[in-house]
Amino acid sequence: MKESKQRGHLRMASFYWGVMFVAVVAVGILFSFFLSSRQKLRMCGIQLLQAMRMLIKHLQVHRGLMATYLVGDKNIKENLIFHADSVVRDIKGIVNIDENFTKNDDWRAITEHWARLSSSNGEEELYDNYEQHSKLIISSLDLMIWISKEYNVDAQLVGRNRVYWYELLCLGEKLGQLRALGTIFLTSSSDVGKKRKSLDKIKNLLKDIEDVFKNKALQQKIGGSSCDEINMFLASVEHYMFSEKSWLTGEQYFARATEIIEIVYQCFDEEMQVLIHSY
Repeated sequence: MKESKQRGHLRMASFYWGVMFVAVVAVGILFSFFLSSRQKLRMCGIQLLQAMRMLIKHLQVHRGLMATYLVGDKNIKENLIFHADSVVRDIKGIVNIDENFTKNDDWRAITEHWARLSSSNGEEELYDNYEQHSKLIISSLDLMIWISKEYNVDAQLVGRNRVYWYELLCLGEKLGQLRALGTIFLTSSSDVGKKRKSLDKIKNLLKDIEDVFKNKALQQKIGGSSCDEINMFLASVEHYMFSEKSWLTGEQYFARATEIIEIVYQCFDEEMQVLIHSY
């Protein structure tokens, strides 16, 4: 009788631990599935941020080239068409990352805005065209904030190290505006009105960039030598443009400004790698 009870207890214990084991395994599988789904969502978000960065880069180049074209340099038309095609490829690439993303109203507004702007063939006034490009880029930056939250990118903090991808893009945009306006100034050799309007905008931009560079943590992210290179470029812009001394041609300035912007975008790419390896 005793042995029968003991066997009963053992069977109950075995059944109990069996159920517990199955439950633990099931919870583990569910947790792994949840973690895997979260990681996939997060990686999708990072891919979208990287693709949006390329879109913004090409919009910025297109803005600068269109400004040059509207000032009167018709020789860049082929290059202008090439970068317009690059924007279209970027848009298609973003759609391929996540088709559900296309349902976002802000994204649709961006693509519709680009469609209108690119089909205008430069019929707008010079500074209106510049402003339309800039609004499109700012809208893209705002959408990237939404992506970082919606896709659980956790873009602001990774452990104790803050990730400065957004600030870097904002700095890149300020420098992109400076590239476009400086090109207008250097190319509009005989148009005093355009030169003066460009200088007024450049003066405000230089102040904005100076304020951004007061962020010591951002300086550390960019690095000492790179910060020095950016500051030397900004000092040259202020010295030569406001004194109207002979400096660079519009084409040379555009190329040099592009090199400076690439320094910032390289830092952005490094920040994305931090995010990718943070899980």
